[in-house]
Amino acid sequence: MQAKGVILNKTLSSNPGYWLLCPGAAKNAVNTAKHVFVDQWATQSDYALGEAIAASGAEAKDSRYGEKIDADEIVLLPSAGQAELAAQATALIEKECAPLTPKPPLFFEDAALRALAPEFERVARILMERVFSLTPILIRHHDDADGITSGLLLKNAILDFASAGAGRAGRASVPLPKTFLRSEWTDYAIYDSFRLLEDRNWALGFQKKPLLLLLDHGGNEDSHDAVRDAASFFDIVIVDHHPPDSRLREHSLAFVNSIAAGGTSSHTTGLLCFEIARRMQAAPREELLWVSLEGDHSDFRRGVWPQVLALEYLSQTRHSLDDCEKLFADAQTLDIYYKKARTAIEDMMGNARKNTKTFRINSSGGKSEAVLQVTRMSFLKKNEFPSKSLAINEIHNALEYADANLAVVSIGFIRDSLSFRASKPAGAVGFKANGIIERLKEQFGSAVRSGGGHELAASIRFDEDVGEKILEAAVEESKRALSGKSG
Repeated sequence: MQAKGVILNKTLSSNPGYWLLCPGAAKNAVNTAKHVFVDQWATQSDYALGEAIAASGAEAKDSRYGEKIDADEIVLLPSAGQAELAAQATALIEKECAPLTPKPPLFFEDAALRALAPEFERVARILMERVFSLTPILIRHHDDADGITSGLLLKNAILDFASAGAGRAGRASVPLPKTFLRSEWTDYAIYDSFRLLEDRNWALGFQKKPLLLLLDHGGNEDSHDAVRDAASFFDIVIVDHHPPDSRLREHSLAFVNSIAAGGTSSHTTGLLCFEIARRMQAAPREELLWVSLEGDHSDFRRGVWPQVLALEYLSQTRHSLDDCEKLFADAQTLDIYYKKARTAIEDMMGNARKNTKTFRINSSGGKSEAVLQVTRMSFLKKNEFPSKSLAINEIHNALEYADANLAVVSIGFIRDSLSFRASKPAGAVGFKANGIIERLKEQFGSAVRSGGGHELAASIRFDEDVGEKILEAAVEESKRALSGKSG
């Protein structure tokens, strides 16, 4: 067997195996594969990524690599051959990685989505080009329903493209090694140095610079330094709906943010990823979109989706994206995990009622009443369900859902962190969580480690020794905001 191609990637070795893209393969009667793995059984070489080689040897099949040559001869092509194959490879990637046609209409007709439509196309092409060129991809997603569904949407779109799914008839599949696609969760809206260290260690296991997808986190000011440093090890794409930091565009291939495009937090990351996936895959799973919207209380949501709570139970008990996806295929599995989650929530709410203090505040010049409830959540157990974030959601929702017109703010406090949740009426009278967090940062300086989120749902982390003082200041700030005296 003979193959002539451009080196896309290679194994981490002094005598590496090569993944080749063979742009002329379709014209070659001996070998019609576009991707070929060259294993150096009887040769010794270490050519660079992007160089073009000719290899010959015995044909073999390998479940990890697809078409394979056990090479007994490898030759570096002369400069003219290098240039010709490089041009052919570039043209082939351009052709094979085009977004699906005809272009799908936006799922929701909306100004922010219209503004982002070119970015959906661009990110889809980036993902397909990385798959086709056998680039390792790390999906780092938030561990709530929106983050999980975002990860599932793009993971499935990547795998569908690699397998030449519907809409790509006639194209050979891409032999993407399983180790080249990885997903990991994060429990915070901020990409931090701890996650960076984990991700860097993974990236160093490859010869080729991987792609890092940051989904439903990583797009805000407190993520800037870690994202900047991650750019030394990764190419980065950020898809997020938290208040953005425009500086992150400097460190990323693409920065897709609904708020930056004039939208709101209702334009969930799952919605953005659904639009990206539709340009790669003929029929992304629509349920994932609806669960994303329900999970983040989007104005676009419809219906009740028990998958939200079951997904968060699975994710927060450290199950994989594959485990989470089974909920959409197996009603019995969904029912089991939903009931487990519901039982844990009910137990948590019993403890919360014993540890919550409620303040009633005159709002709008005394014309209406607002409520501030503060829950000390030390009863929660680390790394167990529910998380701090989900716990404060449930505590807040119990009061907000009882009266949709009530201006209510909920604060959840535990040693070194504090979370805010607020109803829309609270926002209407002037409550802005990010504004309060910024003032706390100014007041407590370096004792505040990070903080941010949405205006009606945000959190802040700080040194434990100033926790009580920060809680006291946050309560006073929230009271002033609800009374209409600050924003």
